[in-house]
Amino acid sequence: MTRLRFAPAAFLSAAPLLFVLLWSTGFLGTKGAARNADPFAFLTVRFVLAAGLMALLTAALRAPWPTRAQAGRAAVTGLLLHAGYLGGVTTAIWLGLPAGVTSVLVGVQPLLTGFLSWPVLGERVTARQWAGLALGFTGVLLVMEGRVSGGLGSPAALGAAAFALLCTTAGTLYQRRVGGTCRC
Repeated sequence: MTRLRFAPAAFLSAAPLLFVLLWSTGFLGTKGAARNADPFAFLTVRFVLAAGLMALLTAALRAPWPTRAQAGRAAVTGLLLHAGYLGGVTTAIWLGLPAGVTSVLVGVQPLLTGFLSWPVLGERVTARQWAGLALGFTGVLLVMEGRVSGGLGSPAALGAAAFALLCTTAGTLYQRRVGGTCRC
C-alpha cells in the first residue's frame, strides 16, 4: 500500500495565493449566502468546514499543540477577528447593507488601528505610514461618495458593520500585543 506523502514546502509556498483567493471572494460569497440563509447558520457551516480543513492540515503538518496560554490568546483573537468581524459583516449584509459598502466601511480598519496604535500599544505611526493610510482613506471616501446619495442602509445594518470594524480593530491590536509569542 502506497502511503500518501504531504509536501509541506509546496503547500506553504502556495498558501499566500490561496489565502488571497479565498479572502478576496469572501464578500461575494457572503452576499450570495445572505440572500438565502440566516447569517449565523451560514457562519456555523463556514466555521465547521474551516475547522475540518484546519484539523486535516494540522495532522498533515504534524503541528505541535499550543500551550493553554497560547490557546487562550488564539481563542480571544479568533473571537474578535472571526466571530465578531465575520458575524458583524454577515449580519450587515443580511440586513441589506450592500456587500461593497460593507467591505469599504470595514476597510477603514487600518486607519482606525493606526490611530489607536499609540494609546493601546505605545507604537508610533511614521509619517510615511500616515501618508499610506491617508491615501487608503481617500480611496474609501471616493468609493463611498457615490453610495451616500442613495442611502447606506438601516441603522441596524450600519451598526453591524461598525461592530465588525471595532472587532477587527480590537483583534488586530490584541494580536499585535500578545501574538509575538503565540505560534499557534
